[in-house]
Amino acid sequence: MMQGIIKTLKNGFGFITPIVADGQMAKDLFFHASGVVGEFNDLREGDQVTFDEVPSERGGMKAANVTKMAANDNGGMAADDQMAA
Repeated sequence: MMQGIIKTLKNGFGFITPIVADGQMAKDLFFHASGVVGEFNDLREGDQVTFDEVPSERGGMKAANVTKMAANDNGGMAADDQMAA
């Protein structure tokens, strides 16, 4: 399971910026609302999430099993606070 930050949200899909070793950011991954655990409408840009990287039907990779992290899952800081730190 990987971690990332919601970069953009549109009508039923979005993009996640994965967080890799040493806090560096990797190439953004597409995700569809059908790949969200819970409600797509509960996600906001800047939210920290966990996800699995899986092959896309169109080639390349996408995010699946996208789950919003609770505040205490990221050291007790909200995603906005973490991004500012």
